Amino acid sequence: VVLDNVEADDVRGHLYDCLQTDAFRRTEFARPDTREFRHHVVEYSLDRFCRTDLFRAVDRLVGLFFCGPGGPVLEAYRIYTNAVMYGDAAFVHRDSCEEEHVTALVYSNPEWTSEMAGETIFYDEDGEIVTAVEPRPGRIVLFRGCILHKGSPPSRLFWGARYTTAFKFAAPPDP
Repeated sequence: VVLDNVEADDVRGHLYDCLQTDAFRRTEFARPDTREFRHHVVEYSLDRFCRTDLFRAVDRLVGLFFCGPGGPVLEAYRIYTNAVMYGDAAFVHRDSCEEEHVTALVYSNPEWTSEMAGETIFYDEDGEIVTAVEPRPGRIVLFRGCILHKGSPPSRLFWGARYTTAFKFAAPPDP
């Protein structure tokens, strides 16, 4: 599911401003076999981020598109932002092997053009490209975490970081 202009300009601007001073660390990797190719990430406190307007919007969208009447209740279990730069390696991966897990990506850069690349590319089980989503300002993409995908780095035309804020959802653990 690809949705545009879901978040207000001031919410998007506030997120981008915060990203400029966040303490990114090069710790994230796509799969265990790609451990030596890490990219920058900053983790957020679920308790704090769940009180934001952005989280409430994403949570409503996940409920609308993936929970339905009688469907599973999904809760956020991880929220973080990736910072991918020109020259970073991108690897195809799954966010989860569980069919019911959902990922929401918020493209956080305030400006973007097609020439800057940085697409999120989705694959079928045979490794063929199914679709690509450009990182436009205000765009949110929602998908099952078990779908193969990769976040491509920006082209040489863009000298900063391509930010995606990721929200991971799953059914709550049994009590």
